[in-house]
Amino acid sequence: MHDHLQWWSRDFTYVDTVGVDNPYPGLIDVRRHNAADGATVLLVDNYQNISGLSVSFSGREYAVDASMISAIET
Repeated sequence: MHDHLQWWSRDFTYVDTVGVDNPYPGLIDVRRHNAADGATVLLVDNYQNISGLSVSFSGREYAVDASMISAIET
């Protein structure tokens, strides 16, 4: 995943959950990271691989993958 996101070269800053609306806190954990290029990535821990979930950020809804760990580029 780090390679796919070009994690190290984009110089991400951890922002915790600021601005993230996670209606399923007991099922998934969502953390926000801002890149130096202005992009925001939400990292999602979906330990039970549950499908059909979504989170919101900046007024937009994003589907969550039914995989254990995923990234949403906003």
